[in-house]
Amino acid sequence: MTMMQQQQQQRIELAGTWYEALRVPSVPGMECLNVSIPSTVNANNLTLDLSYVTILNNSWSLSREAVSFPWNNSTQYGIFHPDASEVSYKLVTTDYVSIAVVCGYGTTSVIPIFKLLTRDREVSEEIFELINTQAENIGYSSLIYWEKQSVEECREPSGQAPLAALVGLILLCGLSTWASNYN
Repeated sequence: MTMMQQQQQQRIELAGTWYEALRVPSVPGMECLNVSIPSTVNANNLTLDLSYVTILNNSWSLSREAVSFPWNNSTQYGIFHPDASEVSYKLVTTDYVSIAVVCGYGTTSVIPIFKLLTRDREVSEEIFELINTQAENIGYSSLIYWEKQSVEECREPSGQAPLAALVGLILLCGLSTWASNYN
């Protein structure tokens, strides 16, 4: 297989949706990061579709953005330099089927950025325990942030929970008033 065929094969195998399972360090205000990788390069650019939840000042909003990289030697070998960012990312390892490990280095952070991406929304308990044990052994457990990815936690709030709480509160107040009238 030629080098170009290997690169084409890697690109196709990475295609699809990846879920951020954990990150080091924690980034406040961001949850539920999903990265969609296309199976082909379009106009000599690799465009990743990102979706995530932004949580600022107790406000929740679903965010989507596209990040494009020129399809050059760097991106073909898993090194990504976003134009608007001071952080560069490198795909460190992947099995193309279930996990991908990405590290980021920037001028503003003393700690390298580490991301574990998976094909599954939820990480198995076995993987969770293995990583936490290793992190504790080397003294990094306090830096790990396990990402929320369940459908319930990552979907846009419907407003039903606050409405149900309000109805419950009104019912409780009504029952309390009724009970006090008969005592």
